[in-house]
Amino acid sequence: MNRRAKLTSSVRGRTTIFVALLFAITLVVSGFALHSILRRTMIDNVDTSLELRAADLGALAVSGVAPRDITIPDDGTSFAQMILDGEVIASSTNVRGQPPIDMVTDTSQITVRQTSGDAEDFRILVTEQGTRAGPVTIAVGTTLADLERTLRVTVWALLISGAALTALAGAATWVVVGRALRPVDSMRAEVAEISVTDLDRRVSQPTTDDEIRMLADTMNEMLGRLEAGTRAQRDFVSAASHELRTPIAVVRHALDVARAAESPNWNDVSTNVLEENDRMERLVDDLLVIARTDGGTEGRDAWTLVDLDDIALDEVGRLPTTTTIDLAEVSAGQVRGDPEQLRRVVRNLLDNAQRHAETAVAIEVASSDGVVVMAIDDDGPGIAAADRDRVFERFVRLDDSRSRRDGGFGLGLSIVGDLVRRHDGTVSVSTSRRLGGARITVTLPDARHDATD
Repeated sequence: MNRRAKLTSSVRGRTTIFVALLFAITLVVSGFALHSILRRTMIDNVDTSLELRAADLGALAVSGVAPRDITIPDDGTSFAQMILDGEVIASSTNVRGQPPIDMVTDTSQITVRQTSGDAEDFRILVTEQGTRAGPVTIAVGTTLADLERTLRVTVWALLISGAALTALAGAATWVVVGRALRPVDSMRAEVAEISVTDLDRRVSQPTTDDEIRMLADTMNEMLGRLEAGTRAQRDFVSAASHELRTPIAVVRHALDVARAAESPNWNDVSTNVLEENDRMERLVDDLLVIARTDGGTEGRDAWTLVDLDDIALDEVGRLPTTTTIDLAEVSAGQVRGDPEQLRRVVRNLLDNAQRHAETAVAIEVASSDGVVVMAIDDDGPGIAAADRDRVFERFVRLDDSRSRRDGGFGLGLSIVGDLVRRHDGTVSVSTSRRLGGARITVTLPDARHDATD
């Protein structure tokens, strides 16, 4: 990248160029306005001087005094004539012997005319004054050379001072912006050095309370989220590995025992291996669901209308008959979402309720006020208030005293929470007033209410 491209591609360079151009345009417009005002003012002063001189000569003509020579203070640049019947009866010395001025026929206007054979512009006033001898034409004029010279000097002064001020503004902008962006460059260098192994580092914060400080705070918050996410990912991988290690170890132990035995009971071995294989399959399936949910690989474009009550009835049909299932409060409830994900929500909630229930589980599905509410109750020991948020964290078990085989992996309710939030819903835990155990309530937007909106 060459120097010019580097200058125009940087914030510092673009800001400097913009300020310099803006300053230059402002000075040019101001200079034109000043030049116009100055010229108009100077012309008005010249016209006023000519009017006063013509008035004096008119008074002289009325009095009957008509000197041959008219004395004017600046006869090197000004002139005057008094004309009667086409003859010059009086004039200033610098136009003595010159014919009458006849360039201006409208004696009521002051106009600019150029004398014959002379390159200079003149401001000429021609008026008439009645006298006893007849109407006397009075012509007075002055050259505009000094005025034009003054204006040229003014233009050059404006150009030089404008260029100097533009350069000064550009230099000041370059310095100020560079100093303001210095903390940003420092933060960029610090962030460039941060890797996945040292996400606990933070960028230095400037002492000023401005946008740069807000940027530093935002970057540190982002690094904090990345650190927390990386730590959670590592904990998740560690917990998943630990969960997989147990069935693998059980399978290995069963095979080692069978191999060491003289006459192994392969029926028992195959039963144990199949049970642990089912356990690993469920765990891998849960992990895949979590991976899809975290990665957002399934978009909302594929969502369809889903009857939540039908899913609930279907899932109840696969449960064993050892638990009483109350379906009296199941009514129509239609939502928009992924059918398989919503089925996983209902299945995990029913599995959790049946795992903790003593004898009964109750399901409610109802639609009201623009939402569909599904609640699943059980008559088990319930969930303590202090643990009602924690149960939706991954690999959290509140029944550690139970066997791993019966207690699950601690992922079921976590998956429920993730999938419900993905469908713009909420999930909460309370105490069941019907059965006395836990009550888990899922609230989702009603698809029919959204359609009417």
